[in-house]
Amino acid sequence: MSLNSNPFINGSENKHGAPSFNEIKPEHFIPAIEHAINKAENILETVKNNSETPTFENTVLTMETCTELLDTVSTTYFNLMGAESDNKFKELAQEISPKLSAFSNKVLLDSKLFSRVKYLFEQIEDGDFTSEQQRLISEKYIDFTLNGALLNDDDKEKVRKIDEELS
Repeated sequence: MSLNSNPFINGSENKHGAPSFNEIKPEHFIPAIEHAINKAENILETVKNNSETPTFENTVLTMETCTELLDTVSTTYFNLMGAESDNKFKELAQEISPKLSAFSNKVLLDSKLFSRVKYLFEQIEDGDFTSEQQRLISEKYIDFTLNGALLNDDDKEKVRKIDEELS
């Protein structure tokens, strides 16, 4: 199935970009999730390899917005799965959950991304951030630390394996 015919990729003309539920089929989810992950990974690579000093815009905001499509697809899937799914639809979770878990670990255990977020977190008191920016920086920092960013490489690998088994 082509990405061109995928309602997640084409976007929605509905108010506030709400998904077109009448067009969504189970076979749309995996390609949309894979596409969204690839898109986010490409953007995160530019964040990681940015030689400029971290700023809210070039780090936290970019990290926050690069997963919007992934968030839409995964939230739609899990809401539909809980509301009105058959066994075939539920089986997709066996493929979707590991992909989401692997992506999350790839981001939250990445030392380059964490160092950029940590730099901003350490600048909160002295930086020129709005209260909303401070909150988002803090939330990102907490997400990283609670998911193992401060662990050594061996322990990070253990976290990856545990998350893989759980998903």
